[in-house]
Amino acid sequence: MIRSLAQSGIGELVESEPFTVKRSFDNDDLLPKIRKPVLITHGAADAIVKPVVVDQHKAAMPHAQVQVIANTGHAAFWDDAEGFNERLRAFCESL
Repeated sequence: MIRSLAQSGIGELVESEPFTVKRSFDNDDLLPKIRKPVLITHGAADAIVKPVVVDQHKAAMPHAQVQVIANTGHAAFWDDAEGFNERLRAFCESL
């Protein structure tokens, strides 16, 4: 799968890091155009998406709410499903 993503032109396979694809594009230019409510959820122990990315996304969407979930990694919804669902429910109810 990873190799096929790289071969499709979506990303670049990083041979020195197994199962890693370095993306060759982003959509950050679209973020400031989003006018709907946004919830950015980030796992505090996420080893894939660094906290600086959350900061960049928040800067591009000042209206966004950010929730960093302690003791979770990249899949915060999996690592703390109950806590994630509570936060998501509260966000939806606030709309």
